Amino acid sequence: MKLTSLLRWCVFAIYHSLVMFFVVYFTFANESATAGRTLDIHSFGAILMTMCILVVTGKFILESVYWTFMNHLAVWGSLVIYFAARYIISYMFVLVPAQFGLAPFLFQTPQFYLCCVLGVVACLLPDFTAKQ
Repeated sequence: MKLTSLLRWCVFAIYHSLVMFFVVYFTFANESATAGRTLDIHSFGAILMTMCILVVTGKFILESVYWTFMNHLAVWGSLVIYFAARYIISYMFVLVPAQFGLAPFLFQTPQFYLCCVLGVVACLLPDFTAKQ
């Protein structure tokens, strides 16, 4: 790998992390209590983790040249497993008490979907334009 290629990937990584953080921060900056909960550090982290999974999957999709059955299985299967695990873990009170009921709370807020769509598009737009 060339040094310029490595630096390009590092710059994109820093850009992705800053965009994801600030999209979540500004989207939920004035969030009031919804369903008895407010946005805490666990909610913030869960949204960032979801966006990170979506951005990495999108980056993989952009970098893939050939699509085989195994590629489709890996991409779509990992997304299904992530969202299923996020939902199941949110009901394991003994495992992570602070995240009890977190997934249903996030999945019913429109700001969560706004963050996911806006953040992923904003993160992957430079990758898409640089690829063309």
